[in-house]
Amino acid sequence: MCVSPLNVVEQRDMCRLILDLRKVNNYLDIPKFKYEGLNKVAELIRPDDWMFSIDLKSGYHHVEIHPSCWKLLGFQFEGDYYSFISLPFGLATAPFVFTQLIKQLARRWRASDVRVVPYVEDLLFLCNSHSDASSTCAAIVKDLKAAGFVINGKRSHLHPSR
Repeated sequence: MCVSPLNVVEQRDMCRLILDLRKVNNYLDIPKFKYEGLNKVAELIRPDDWMFSIDLKSGYHHVEIHPSCWKLLGFQFEGDYYSFISLPFGLATAPFVFTQLIKQLARRWRASDVRVVPYVEDLLFLCNSHSDASSTCAAIVKDLKAAGFVINGKRSHLHPSR
């Protein structure tokens, strides 16, 4: 088992476990990619749009790692050895993997004429009316829960606003 240092990083109102995988990352082919961001919002937004946003709680940890890779994601805590079995923060390919997963959901929603801008664990939705935003929000929440994600209620804005 490869044992890497485990750190805790405080971010806003939460702590995040970061596995220091520098040694493992040196052997990875890390794909280059771009996040969608403000340019995509500017492209999609229309006057009088109603919006809602969803923050996925610990999104990476909902992505399972193949068992053959568990041995590369080990760490020691209080004398015992453990391994991540889900996508850890600190793995150089994690942002790409997670973004590809979210892109699949976004592609599905866009095929139904839903305007969405995903950015890592955050999703912004733009709708033509309050009623459209409310029904879209309910459908998206249902999709995300069916996909195994947990919605961060504190950081999400599920009530449409302008």
